[in-house]
Amino acid sequence: MSAWTLWGDEAKLAQDPIGFLQELYVRHNKEAKADPKFDDEARRWFKKLEDGDPTARALWQRFRDLSLADFKKTWDLLGTRHDSIAGESFYEDKMPEAIRLCIEKGIAEESQAR
Repeated sequence: MSAWTLWGDEAKLAQDPIGFLQELYVRHNKEAKADPKFDDEARRWFKKLEDGDPTARALWQRFRDLSLADFKKTWDLLGTRHDSIAGESFYEDKMPEAIRLCIEKGIAEESQAR
């Protein structure tokens, strides 16, 4: 998301979605090696995403959908089907209860102050 806000290009994304997203990823990492402010900005975008920021969520969803469409090409070649596709974000709203249960059962403990 950070790289997109800096160097995003709708025409390039439309022409080669995954190739362009990969290009942005590589460019961002290269820039971050030279200047840590790029990683700081990426962390800010990740925090926005976790906090439910509508712009961050929309970008994430868009890039996820593009990625899944590309994955589907490979799955089709392999002849595989999926009844359900759930990434880690699927579990986001389930984590507080899972954490509470783990602490309650004594198999986890809070190790850092919030």
